[in-house]
Amino acid sequence: MCFWADPTEGEESRLQNPDDQKKIDRYVNCILCALCYGSCSINVKKPEYVGPAALAKAWRFNQVTRSKNPERYMDAAIAPEGAPLCDLVMNCVKVCPKGVAPGGAIRKIKQSQ
Repeated sequence: MCFWADPTEGEESRLQNPDDQKKIDRYVNCILCALCYGSCSINVKKPEYVGPAALAKAWRFNQVTRSKNPERYMDAAIAPEGAPLCDLVMNCVKVCPKGVAPGGAIRKIKQSQ
């Protein structure tokens, strides 16, 4: 199954509730510019860190109510090279040109553990 929640043959479309969509709108706006990654002090110290953009995307996809298996994104986000490495310095929030605020998503990931 592709992530876009395309139904398989014989399956109905899974629609996203507008209220649920509002919860992820901020994270949908990521343009993958990597400014958050470049501003992150953890990336310098821990090259295995997946970075703020990847974690914001993981949070976004975890919150999509159309997905059949959203926990797979959280499993990836809480892996040792994911959210546990983040010190929540929030440089990623300061530099994001689209207001995505990856640090907010990372905080939510950490709180959900």
